[in-house]
Amino acid sequence: MRHNSFAPKMSELEGEKVRLEAVIADTPEPSALRLHPRLPARCRVLIEDLAGALNAPEVRREATASLQALISEVRMVPDGTAPGGHQLELVGELAGLMALGQP
Repeated sequence: MRHNSFAPKMSELEGEKVRLEAVIADTPEPSALRLHPRLPARCRVLIEDLAGALNAPEVRREATASLQALISEVRMVPDGTAPGGHQLELVGELAGLMALGQP
């Protein structure tokens, strides 16, 4: 359903679309991100050190609250090979951080 009052705005938007398509066509593809091959091992060591530090009695309560704030959801995923038949899957910022340490 078109109305004459829409014509100027539609022309403006079509022009903007053409301009943006030209910008995209002229923009080179970014180079692939290359990570150091030992980054996962280094992250694993740092996370292990952090886990030890966070378990210290004087900071444990505050550390637990901070870590819980990084987790938005915990899912139980059926897995016949896992102990108890399920795996726990973390969702949130902490899950992303933990994924960095995976090989």
